[in-house]
Amino acid sequence: MHTYRCHPSLRSSRLGPVIGAHSVHLHQSDIDGACGAHCVLMALMILGVLKRSATRDLAHARGQARSLWRIAERRYFIGTGTRDLKSMAAPFRQDVTVKSFRKNMVTKALAVLDESGVAIIGISNESFSHWVLAIGTGGSETGSKNQPVRFLILDPGHPTIPLASWNATLSIKSDMLDRHVYETADGRTLVEVCGLVTLGKVRTSP
Repeated sequence: MHTYRCHPSLRSSRLGPVIGAHSVHLHQSDIDGACGAHCVLMALMILGVLKRSATRDLAHARGQARSLWRIAERRYFIGTGTRDLKSMAAPFRQDVTVKSFRKNMVTKALAVLDESGVAIIGISNESFSHWVLAIGTGGSETGSKNQPVRFLILDPGHPTIPLASWNATLSIKSDMLDRHVYETADGRTLVEVCGLVTLGKVRTSP
């Protein structure tokens, strides 16, 4: 039996993933390089520290959202690295923990998802370099054990899928050349995992 486990704050609707009545997905344009910024914004919404309404006009937002935009706008058309993503999330550091990794990235991503966090994963091949947001895992259930085989991905470069909380998947296991299968509505391609930024809620003392 197939199983799917998404972040507990998400539910699926005809709009795709939503929190309450509000869509979470942010769809980037064909000309920008803002996949990373879109992933940070979606992650902050999922973690409950940013409202959807704040993303509608970031240039005139206030407070933390305005600080995020000042960093994001400089890289909006040229793309972002892990340091840029961490800087965008920095205004929310009282509520969100942000970490980046270059080793054991798949293991680290699985760990943060198990703790109700989210993972911004960098994928690349000879044709593209892209940031996507892992919001859960999918796999098959055997007896009492659930074995995840793919990350459930919210990709800002693709439209949502009605009644699903994700619009792409990334295989957890790689091939002998360290390539993972990335699948969207457009088909499958092989990619390398080249970066990871994890975000989780700050735990408060009881």
